[in-house]
Amino acid sequence: DDGALQHTALLLKVAEQSGDDVAVALARLNRAVVLARTNHGEGYRVLDMLGAARGALAQTSGGLRRIADVEFAREIARQGDVHRALALARNVLDEYDALGDMIARGPATALVVELLLRRGDRGDLEAAQAAVDRLAAVPTDPGFVLHEPHILRLSALLASAHNDDDAYRAFVERYRTTAKSLGFEGHTAMANSM
Repeated sequence: DDGALQHTALLLKVAEQSGDDVAVALARLNRAVVLARTNHGEGYRVLDMLGAARGALAQTSGGLRRIADVEFAREIARQGDVHRALALARNVLDEYDALGDMIARGPATALVVELLLRRGDRGDLEAAQAAVDRLAAVPTDPGFVLHEPHILRLSALLASAHNDDDAYRAFVERYRTTAKSLGFEGHTAMANSM
């Protein structure tokens, strides 16, 4: 919304004045994501900002760079290059698996599944299901809840792709209930729009 646009513009300005490369990279990442998701940024500008953030974060933090890679892939797909976006998103997901990284594995899996369903090539539905199953099989500590909303939402999308309306409605309801109980406003909003 407008508040996020103003807030991220201010954060970017403050970060640039600080001279801290990581702070600037994170502020660019946040700004680019808000511009992309509110449709206020021209695609090339958003990609440039994401590219700059990715480059800077690659020098300091692989985990943050992977988050930037997911957003870069999302923007590439938004601009129409689903194949390139899917290749990048799959690479990021493979890195998460190799490193055992947990925090952003859910969003990376979600992007891979969404892109597979969008592309709709032969075998994509099975590959999407395999990605969801892979996320569900990741061992987590008790109380770790970041993957569950993604699994439920993606399961609903897969049920829809299989034209299984009953399963779709059941997964959406479980997704909504889970998101609300966890206080995940973004997931709750997505569930309400399904």
